[in-house]
Amino acid sequence: MRHYSCDLCGDSIHDEHFVVKVEVFAGFDPDELHEADFDSDQLELVTEEVALIESGQVEAPRETGSQRMRFDLCEGCRVRFLDDPLGRDALGRVNYSEN
Repeated sequence: MRHYSCDLCGDSIHDEHFVVKVEVFAGFDPDELHEADFDSDQLELVTEEVALIESGQVEAPRETGSQRMRFDLCEGCRVRFLDDPLGRDALGRVNYSEN
């Protein structure tokens, strides 16, 4: 028998567990070419961009490929997840001390 623990609260899940699958992907075509792309020297632009990345002046482009994640949840965390799947409520709950 497999042992499951909740990926949110860490509690051991004995009987039922729930699976959340998330896929994040670009809502645009990162490889799409435009007419302006053909008007410039692409090799020169790539060379300049690589030089800027290597010198630390700019960050390397972020990966835009698809990412898939899977989480096992207990019943309580499933309810909390379905109530606020993007965690918006948690962002507003910042408690500052009185000092």
